[in-house]
Amino acid sequence: MAAPLYQIASRKETHSEADITSRLRLSLLAGDYHAALEGSLERAQRYDDTQGFRDYLGLLHAMGASDAAWDTFNMLARQMDNPHIWDTVLVGHRKEGKSTTEIAAWAKQQVGQQIGEKSNRTAKYLLRAGIVDRLPSSDWVKALTEVAAQSWKLDKNFGEIVIEIRENGHTEVVSGTGANVQMPVWKGAFSAAKQVPVKSNLVFFAEASLAFREKNFPAAEALLREASTIYNLSRENLAYLLPYFAFAAANSGNVASVEDYIANVPPEERRFDFHLAQAVIQGIGGKTAESLQSLKSALYLRPFTEDRPLPTEYQFAQICLLLHQTTGESQYRDIAIDWAKKNQKFQPWHAWAYAMEAILATNHADRMRAIAIANYLDPNSEMLSQIPQVERERAIKDFDGTKLFLEAGTAVDQEPI
Repeated sequence: MAAPLYQIASRKETHSEADITSRLRLSLLAGDYHAALEGSLERAQRYDDTQGFRDYLGLLHAMGASDAAWDTFNMLARQMDNPHIWDTVLVGHRKEGKSTTEIAAWAKQQVGQQIGEKSNRTAKYLLRAGIVDRLPSSDWVKALTEVAAQSWKLDKNFGEIVIEIRENGHTEVVSGTGANVQMPVWKGAFSAAKQVPVKSNLVFFAEASLAFREKNFPAAEALLREASTIYNLSRENLAYLLPYFAFAAANSGNVASVEDYIANVPPEERRFDFHLAQAVIQGIGGKTAESLQSLKSALYLRPFTEDRPLPTEYQFAQICLLLHQTTGESQYRDIAIDWAKKNQKFQPWHAWAYAMEAILATNHADRMRAIAIANYLDPNSEMLSQIPQVERERAIKDFDGTKLFLEAGTAVDQEPI
């Protein structure tokens, strides 16, 4: 539906940002990755556009020019504090087959060099690396705890807000249960307030994810319920916890705890994560029609990922997958496959979308293609590990996943920008 509008917007070739973006997205839809690469670089350089840099780096990794992508990232990460350039770091690490342990060591090195520390980006990235198409481990939780910025609860004259102390003593409101502001806290006020150290929201989620892996839903529910007493989970930067709180509660027989919490979310803040949580409760409760409607509402209200630790694209797909696995309802599977295919179009560098199609697709040809491309982008994919090795080898033989990107990338400049 967007394609005709992109065509209109790019027809006069004015080289405005809208024109360039429209043309590169039409190139992505057509699978012309070399044209999309050039368009992304033009957008990034002409307008100093960080989303252009994001797409450029993702395509560089996918098209076999990771050295140039890393050189560009290392330069940009020292110059700007922006979430977009961090979005495709995982593409490079996945393609290189880096383990979570190796990624944790890389993250600690970035923090040591004060890269991404100001906005806690390194910790958010490490959380993403341990969750997206991976099974969490206790070592990963420990590493994340070491990297995450320290959080403090202030309850004097602040209404029980929570702040993080980051690079060079920089403080930022994270949003506690009583917070109604999002701004830095000046040092004098911080010193005067009663300070209570609290667990980072990132660590709460990591520990709950480990409990999910062990099928210990009561433990996961207890952790996320505790987080909800410290943090305001209706705020967009924290709401990513809410659907998983609902999943843990619904599977531990304590759904009332999350239903009470959701009921108190203000109407103006009932957005993406609120509806995902509703979909989980309704779906596991046997109300499939209502759950499907909530998923549709969530998709209509999906925000940009920006500073959120989990990509909203992956989060929506993962909730659909969990609902399918929990209930056996095929409609959730169909939504997940459709959403994965859409992500393959506009973010073709992310392996998880192909891996998810690989484990869910009922069409043999689609499944073989998805296996081959996912294997090229992320040979250590957790979802791919569920597929018998003989089937993976057959898919790789029948469909060369490297050709999708490498043939388009034969003229890619290997020099950093």
